Amino acid sequence: MTESRSLPVVMCTWRRPEYFRRTLRSLEAQEGVTVALHVWNNNPDITEELERAAADSTVPVTFRHSATNVGGFGRFYLARELAGEHPYVVFIDDDQLFGATTMATLLSEARPRSASGWWAYRFIAPPHYWLRLPVRKGRRAHYLGTCGMIVDASIFADERVFECPDRFWFVEDVWLSYVAGHLRRWTLRRSRATFLFIPDTKNQFTGLIREKYEFMRYLTSRGWLTRPS
Repeated sequence: MTESRSLPVVMCTWRRPEYFRRTLRSLEAQEGVTVALHVWNNNPDITEELERAAADSTVPVTFRHSATNVGGFGRFYLARELAGEHPYVVFIDDDQLFGATTMATLLSEARPRSASGWWAYRFIAPPHYWLRLPVRKGRRAHYLGTCGMIVDASIFADERVFECPDRFWFVEDVWLSYVAGHLRRWTLRRSRATFLFIPDTKNQFTGLIREKYEFMRYLTSRGWLTRPS
């Protein structure tokens, strides 16, 4: 798999500007692929700090500073804009570490009508969100997190991606997996790329435990995972 243009890497920022320079260094070190970073910033208070860091980087960086915190859905808005010129888009989180071949690995896995991600699970007893098993590298998944994913960008031309119920707006990765895997019948697989999280207390994950469970109940009521796969 080759790509003539730079590979668009999309991330959100909110409460962790101190990690941004580290992310830039990781992207600068990538081998075998040229990348460009696109940042949806949900926190106007950190705008100047982010832009100062970007000015010192060799990686091209573009920003969208949002007056309202729309969570990870900001990435989807940027991806929709990028889809006209790029067949694939990569999503990362702002608290991740990754090696010099990570983006090239993701790009090598890119396929039409598919997504490949590092954070990959299969649910063993839907609608129970937390009864799930991690997927082995290269195997099919029910759910991919947006923390280390490459996806066919054409999905963001589908307006259903942006029709997530308001109360589940911050569980955008579950919604994207539902739209891609169930509504569009795309293939979701575990990536061979490797990422690590930087441990801290600023991750929104713990605040969404109940919402993820309730969202799974809602989506299975709409037919997701109700047939063998």
